[in-house]
Amino acid sequence: MKKRNASLDIFRIIAALLVILIHFSGNYFPQVAYVFGKIVVPIFMMITGYFFFRKVQRLGIGEETDRYIRATSIKILQLIIFWSILYIPLAITELHDKSLLVIVAYLLRSVWGINMFVGPAWYLISVLWGLNFVYYFMKHTKMVVPNIVGIIGLLVGIMTTYYGNWLNDFPSLAKGVEFVYPACSLLIGISWITLSFYLVKYKERLDYLARGWIIVLLFICGELELLLVRHYHLVFKDTYDVSFTAVVLAPLVFLWILNHNFNVGSQTLQLLKRLSALFYFTHLMVGDIIIHCLEQSSLQLTHLTEYLLIVLAVTIVSFVYLGLMKLTKWQLLNIGLGE
Repeated sequence: MKKRNASLDIFRIIAALLVILIHFSGNYFPQVAYVFGKIVVPIFMMITGYFFFRKVQRLGIGEETDRYIRATSIKILQLIIFWSILYIPLAITELHDKSLLVIVAYLLRSVWGINMFVGPAWYLISVLWGLNFVYYFMKHTKMVVPNIVGIIGLLVGIMTTYYGNWLNDFPSLAKGVEFVYPACSLLIGISWITLSFYLVKYKERLDYLARGWIIVLLFICGELELLLVRHYHLVFKDTYDVSFTAVVLAPLVFLWILNHNFNVGSQTLQLLKRLSALFYFTHLMVGDIIIHCLEQSSLQLTHLTEYLLIVLAVTIVSFVYLGLMKLTKWQLLNIGLGE
């Protein structure tokens, strides 16, 4: 049996577990959630961007790459729509007491960032915008505009999350930033997709920096940055999405993973790909149900036990989903995995 490199897919599994930690137990394990966990979604974006631009580099800009970006965009849109439909019941429970104006505002926000139905889909929306934005300028002009927008996106993300406490002096602006939330929007997507373009272009040079000891040093810097912003109360409302350290750490971790092979069989590789997608997209629904059940009962669990229970439930739901795929052969279920 032919072996294939599964290092990125193993990372995706670990990354999905870290995302679950962020969403349900982040405040109780901040050193893990807000340093290790907060680089995983940027790496998700760079994975998509890296392989897209590598193909563009190989084929050259033309009709074939135009077709490729259209096909990629359609696949991403299908994925967003599929999970948005499945999350409608959860969205109804969140929005049932909201006015029509608020619901319309949430719908509009779903176009550029946080999806009103399924929050984790924001990164897909950002990738969709980012790929098309960068490719357009790459094809018709130069990378000047994506470079400028990318830098602005990262700075805005940093200054409205890790170092965003200054917003509290401007209540109206703070309310607007909290709603728009640029750190989880198309703006930050353009930033990471632009960065992935340069990872392809300068990979050989950057590989020298993607070394274990440099990455460990950056993780230490990340922990120190976290301690600094928490100690001096620099963070805006416990949002830790973008830090100065993450801007350097995420690309180097991605390259390090890319350069270290872990070979498995093709069936195992497919299972890892599917599980990572299911972990990521089902965890909010499963986790919310478990939290609700625990709140209704008198059962008291430690935060670690609660987290492990959610992970177990997400794993079971994921295998049930895969079982349905195998039994029913519904092509619709493949769409939910981006296939």
